[in-house]
Amino acid sequence: MMNFQWSMIKKMAAVSGIVLMLAGCSASSSAAELPLDEQEVKSLMAEKMKVQDWQFSQKEDQFIFSSNPSDTGANGTTYGVNANTGTVYDETSGMPLTNLVMKAASDFTDIQDGNKYLAQLVELSQAILDDNGLVAASENWIQGGYKDGFLYGDVTKDEQAMSIKYDVFTKEWSEIKGGE
Repeated sequence: MMNFQWSMIKKMAAVSGIVLMLAGCSASSSAAELPLDEQEVKSLMAEKMKVQDWQFSQKEDQFIFSSNPSDTGANGTTYGVNANTGTVYDETSGMPLTNLVMKAASDFTDIQDGNKYLAQLVELSQAILDDNGLVAASENWIQGGYKDGFLYGDVTKDEQAMSIKYDVFTKEWSEIKGGE
């Protein structure tokens, strides 16, 4: 199942061919405070992700932006934004792309190679493990993305196996109990 999930992510990254440039957060975006409101999200997404004139919807604390391709046969792009963390994610896979309010946040939007994307996620995730006494349960410990910009994976802490949900940008994490 793990190979299927990462295979799907690799294909999505390669097939989509989306190359967006995020120049970095400016002073105006660093002034935003979490949680973000609708107007802040729309403004930051227009500035950082160039999503002017995209379809917009909101599901609780998640804001969804869908492109309107001019070619009716083309697939559009859909981004989600978690208002509580500022994390922008691919709405289809749930995998994180960047963060709207963190000045030093990595930007994964221009990575088209799934292996490079995964390597970057693993590198960022390692800091969360190290800072919290967590150890990856296996080489492929990252299991996938939630539809809120969080990732989930299997780790151990004090030799106790557990699954965690975490944000690579904010470094927020929690243990996942069965059924979450």
